[in-house]
Amino acid sequence: MDQLMRKTKTTQYLTTALISLIQKKEVSHITVKELCQSAQINRATFYIHYNNIQDFLSQLISNVVVEMTLLLDKNNRYAVLLHSANPTEKYCVAIQYVLDNADFFRAMFSNNGPADFQELLVTEGYNQLVEVLRPLQASFEDKIELDILANFIIHAELGSLNHYVRNNMKYSALYMSQQILTLISGILFALEINLPLAHYRRQ
Repeated sequence: MDQLMRKTKTTQYLTTALISLIQKKEVSHITVKELCQSAQINRATFYIHYNNIQDFLSQLISNVVVEMTLLLDKNNRYAVLLHSANPTEKYCVAIQYVLDNADFFRAMFSNNGPADFQELLVTEGYNQLVEVLRPLQASFEDKIELDILANFIIHAELGSLNHYVRNNMKYSALYMSQQILTLISGILFALEINLPLAHYRRQ
């Protein structure tokens, strides 16, 4: 088994253990010893791949953010969403990813989960949104500042996702996608921002 496969398996065991432990205590109180015991791996194996718990969490969270972005676009997920009049099918794939990894997202969004998770999602989303909206800034800057608009949209999106996860994901991926896209399109339409998503209609 090569090194990449070994790290992948180790990460899978550690992630499962982390999800279980987060149900009992705050992630900041979880030790390497506890995590390794729960994952049934020795600490030496852990330290081959990670420096400490924070390093493990940072890599884990970064990988999830990258995977979610790649589901929509290799560089900028909002480039796909905002420039399409009906990106439901594409966005639905991202929501389905959340459903398929329900235990992980419940743990990350829980009160015991790492604050870094939501902070990274906000930062990544904000930067991508600004990149897409900046060329259109002249058309709306008399109504709202770019940074305020991007911040509002990303928090509206992630707030909806957080609510979805915390309420047992009771809606289908398709329906949830339609709801979030309707929300974002309404903001764009109200500000008369000339993007295809501003004219989104559920189909």
